[in-house]
Amino acid sequence: MSHSIDPARERADHLALANALALRYHELVLRPEPLAGSDHIAAAALATAVADHLELHADTVDNGTAAALRHAADQARVEAHAHDEAAWTDQAVRHALGALLDGVTAR
Repeated sequence: MSHSIDPARERADHLALANALALRYHELVLRPEPLAGSDHIAAAALATAVADHLELHADTVDNGTAAALRHAADQARVEAHAHDEAAWTDQAVRHALGALLDGVTAR
């Protein structure tokens, strides 16, 4: 029995996953309280995953839709970069990463 990947199902899966990740990203960043460093790390990871899945979906659709999806992926990568930068400015994150690096170099 041969198993083949249904292209329509694969497209739907990438889009559904991108939507689910985007929803979680927005739930995280739109909270009333300010984001902590670890929240920024999570937001960067979510935004990057959204961009990755949008790009995978863009490879399977017409040119006009693909351009819109790639633009959305670019915007998600901009958001990811901003959260990555914000995480590095968080003192607790810098302290934790510094301690981790000290532990690694001590071995």
